Amino acid sequence: MRLCCSGSCKWTDPSTPNCLCFPSPPFRSAPASAWSSGTSAIPCGTRDLPRSARFVGAGLASLAAGGGLGIVFTLVLGGATTNPVLLALAKAGLPVHIIAGLVGWLTFTAMGVTYRLLSMFMLSPEPNGGWSGATFWLGSSALIVATVGGIAAILLEGPLDVVLSCAAAFAALALVLYGREVLGLFRARKRRILELNSLMAGYAFASLLAAALLAAALLGLGKLADRAGAVIFLVVFGFLSGLVLAKLYKIVAFLTWLECYGPVLGKTPTPRVQDLVVETRARKWFVLFFASVWCATGALLVDAAVAFRIAAFLMLVATSGIAVHLTLARRLSAVRAGFPIGVTRPPFLFSSARPS
Repeated sequence: MRLCCSGSCKWTDPSTPNCLCFPSPPFRSAPASAWSSGTSAIPCGTRDLPRSARFVGAGLASLAAGGGLGIVFTLVLGGATTNPVLLALAKAGLPVHIIAGLVGWLTFTAMGVTYRLLSMFMLSPEPNGGWSGATFWLGSSALIVATVGGIAAILLEGPLDVVLSCAAAFAALALVLYGREVLGLFRARKRRILELNSLMAGYAFASLLAAALLAAALLGLGKLADRAGAVIFLVVFGFLSGLVLAKLYKIVAFLTWLECYGPVLGKTPTPRVQDLVVETRARKWFVLFFASVWCATGALLVDAAVAFRIAAFLMLVATSGIAVHLTLARRLSAVRAGFPIGVTRPPFLFSSARPS
């Protein structure tokens, strides 16, 4: 990988597809510099970079910005500095820090990864061209406005709420287009019968939609600041955690199949990937998980502490049940023939599969 950090790309030849150009940041604040550099890391000679990689790149840039603000908070709260610029960031930068970490790093990265995973597991054509690029650019614009613009507003004593409102408008448009593309992936799938991982991913997307609608409703009622915790909880556990658990259910089985049956493929009868799991038994744990998340969100909205604790406990129970099924898949417990002869048993906690 060749990097250009001088502000202008030195390698513009198309034969250098892995060149990344990092323009100079607009100002010297560490978090802003991280975002300016990261979001500008667009391949100079590669226009066909996979969409998922672009989302992940923007997510990593957000991680750098959020980490930079975290360092600022640590220095200020630890009494290690009295720099007025850092003091101003520490005083008003918490919303920007949350957006960079939760929205940029976690949510935006997850959005990008879902394009690849949904296409692969549902046998759907990955969307390209047309509206597909607009989702990325609108989302990136929202993150740039929120982080770079937010930091600038803090340092220049400008209206931070106006900047974040503009970022929210970009994010809302990106979310609408993202939902349209996800729906298109489900409609264009060649695997007509949805597997459990794809079905539960639909529940996760429903949670993201519910979080967006809830945030809009609370904003209209003027109660978003008081009930922001419920929205964040629904995004973190309903969308992010739910999506991860759903996809892990397929990924663990897939990697285990590669490790155990890849070496003997064509030499001995091999089961399907789906034969490594028992979806009818695992379904109830996923349903319990999402139902508990939604109930916990409702409890947060009405300040029902006891109900929230019960729902959180049920989330733990459901997650434990899903973990048991992941363990059973790793141990080939659902395969009648058991472990194939002549193959080394794979490690339990990490995969030894290697790309060909």
